[in-house]
Amino acid sequence: MPPDIVTAYEQNGGRHGGHRRGQSGPGRATKGTRPVPKSAGAQIRYLVKQYEGSTKAVAALLTISQRTVER
Repeated sequence: MPPDIVTAYEQNGGRHGGHRRGQSGPGRATKGTRPVPKSAGAQIRYLVKQYEGSTKAVAALLTISQRTVER
């Protein structure tokens, strides 16, 4: 998994879009946040969920085949 995927996830506070509540940055409250997915499979599942189940969009984002994302 390319490291920039995790970086984008971390920069967004573990969320894709939506409202940012409260304080941002290193001192923000961690209530309601999830840890960053560590395994490649978990990161792929996260991306598929964020792209509304579109394995084709995730494959294009990562420049890999759609079949690889589906696996």
